[in-house]
This record gives sequence, C-alpha cells and structure tokens, in this order.
Amino acid sequence: PGLSCTDCATPLINPADNISYVVTGFTTFGCSTKDSITVRVRHPFRITAAPGDTLCKGESLAMKATGAELYQWFPAEGLNNQYIATPKATPSTTTIYTVVGSDSDHCFTDSAKVPVKVYPMPDVFAGNDTTVNTGATVPLRTVSSPDVNKWKWFPSNGLSCVDCPSPNAAIKNTITYRVDVSNEGGCKSYDDITIHAVCN
Repeated sequence: PGLSCTDCATPLINPADNISYVVTGFTTFGCSTKDSITVRVRHPFRITAAPGDTLCKGESLAMKATGAELYQWFPAEGLNNQYIATPKATPSTTTIYTVVGSDSDHCFTDSAKVPVKVYPMPDVFAGNDTTVNTGATVPLRTVSSPDVNKWKWFPSNGLSCVDCPSPNAAIKNTITYRVDVSNEGGCKSYDDITIHAVCN
C-alpha cells in the first residue's frame, strides 16, 4: 500500500501511517539481496491549552498545554521556562500568552492563546491610632486605592456599619478595629486602627 510501483527502482510512496518497506534486488544471474527502509509519517495535530485565569499581582498560575511534542510560549516574560508544556507564569501585568506546539520533525505547528488578567494589590489606610473619651463617637475614615470595592470591619462592636468605608464607632473601651478590603479581582489587603478610651 502507498507504493506507485513494486517492480521499479525508484517508486513514489504515500503511506498513511508509519511503515517499513522491504526491497529485494536481483541480478541477471538470479542472485538477490534485501534491504529495508522505515518511514515515519507525521500527522497534523491540534494543541490544547488550559484556560487562563485572574491573578493578584505577585501570584502565579500553572499553565498547561497538550497535543504536541515541542512547545514554546510567548512572551517569555514572567515564565519560569518558555520551552515546556507546563510553565509557571508570574506576570506583573495582564498578559495574553501564546503557546506554539510543533513536532520534532518540524512538519506541523499549531497554537493556542491563554489570557492571564492581573489585578493590583489594593491599598488601605485605616487612620492613625488615637485617644478619645469613653462614650465618644469617632468617625473612621479609610483612605483606599481607587480599585477597592469592598470593605469589611471587625470586630463589629460599636460600629454603625461593617461593610462601608467610613463607619462611626461608639467607643466604650480601648479597641483595635481591622478593615479588610478587596478589589474586583478578589485581591485583599488590610489595616488596623487602635482607639484608646480614657475617662476625663
């Protein structure tokens, strides 16, 4: 199968899969000898990459591609190794990675894209520690980076709200409040403020 002729010296071949051919040569005196040749057939392939993800700046993503023998990822920035199927990506900004797969004979290639969105770490300042009279009501005013969209205060003792940026705190005893903040990417940060209560 796949031979243009079986009784000629230079047949053309078109095999569908890997195959070994054996040729027998004869002299005019009836002597013969044999030799063989193995043909490896490469087929087109489809490369598949795991979907991208959302990261906070400084986090890493284990990427994965399958379907090829050899791999190369672009761009190389933020990758621990751009020539393997499963590199670790730690990009500093949002990046669309492209993986190019090939076979070792360089017959066929295919590619896939992996988007990785990177969110910054949010900043928050709960305010300077302060001292007030017992029974006073103190407005807590956070200063946050513009990407912050969630606030969570605890403990909730004496607070007018626990999920707003600026609650009022009714102070009965010395207390330390902590505010956790997060942004659209789920990246989190926090800060503390201590309010000392005194009796004048």
